[in-house]
Amino acid sequence: MTAPQARFSKKAALLTGAGSGIGKALALILAAEGADLVLAARSRDQLEQVAGAAREVGADKVLAQPTDVGDAAAVEDLARAAQEAFGGLDILVNCAGLGYADLVLEGDTAEAEEMIRVNLWGLYLVTRHCLPLIIARGGGDVVNFASIAGLLPSPGYAVYAATKYGVRGFSESLR
Repeated sequence: MTAPQARFSKKAALLTGAGSGIGKALALILAAEGADLVLAARSRDQLEQVAGAAREVGADKVLAQPTDVGDAAAVEDLARAAQEAFGGLDILVNCAGLGYADLVLEGDTAEAEEMIRVNLWGLYLVTRHCLPLIIARGGGDVVNFASIAGLLPSPGYAVYAATKYGVRGFSESLR
C-alpha cells in the first residue's frame, strides 16, 4: 500500500510576506501538502525560521530569499532564484503588506509612501516578474491578499485603504 500523494506534490509556490502572519501560515500549509517553496520577506532571520519549520512539516525543497518587494532589482533576483531553483512556478501568493494608521493631514508621508510601495507597487512587481514563470509551466494560480479595508474603509486608514482598493482592482483586472 502506498502513501497518498500530497495535494501540492511537485508544485512550486512562491510566497511573499512569508516571514510572519498569513504568509508564514500558508507556507507551512503548502509545505505539509508537499509543495516546493520560495519564501520571500525582508527579514532573513524570520525566513530561515519559517524555512526550517517548513522542512519539519514535510517540504523537501525550500528556498529562503530575503526580498523587499518594493525594490525592482530585488524582485528580479527573486524571480530568477525561483526559476533557477525550481524551473518555474505553479503558485504565486502575494501576502507582503503593511499598514499605518494616520489621518491624511497629520500622517507621516514616508509611511504613506512605504504602504504604497509595498502593498501595491510590490504586488505589481512580484506578479510582473513571476507570472511568466507560471505561464511557462502551462498555467497556475495567483493569490493576492487584500483587506476588508479595500471594501470598507475607515477613518485614519485612507492610504492603507487606497492600497487595498488597488490590490482588488489589480487582481480583478489580472483575472
